[in-house]
Amino acid sequence: IIEAGGLAVLLWHNNFFHEEEYREWEETYERLLDWLAPQKPWVACGRDVAAWWVARSAARLTVAEDGAEGKAWEIACERPIEGLAVEVFGTRAGDAIEGDVRFAEVRREAESAVLVFPRLEAGVPARFRVRRTADCGMK
Repeated sequence: IIEAGGLAVLLWHNNFFHEEEYREWEETYERLLDWLAPQKPWVACGRDVAAWWVARSAARLTVAEDGAEGKAWEIACERPIEGLAVEVFGTRAGDAIEGDVRFAEVRREAESAVLVFPRLEAGVPARFRVRRTADCGMK
């Protein structure tokens, strides 16, 4: 799930811990939390997860430019959104990825890169571009 950028939901009814009867479940829960902590997961209630999905479904990604020097995209959001991940295909090892908003490049593979935008504001389009470098054989 982590490598794919997926979502896992843990619904745990902690008011049913009864040490004598469910000792192994309490230990399982503790081990799970110990494993998750270094992953720095987003911990949220169902309402917040639903709000994120609604904001994500309203975000639009369009091509803003496509030329010999590279390609640019624009993300427009109707609602503010945090932690939006975008996978950009067609990148090469030497390509530079830059933008007018803050983002983190979390993974680069042979022909793709995954960018995570910490926060995008509603009504403020965000642009990013892949700029081809000379070592890619393009001018």
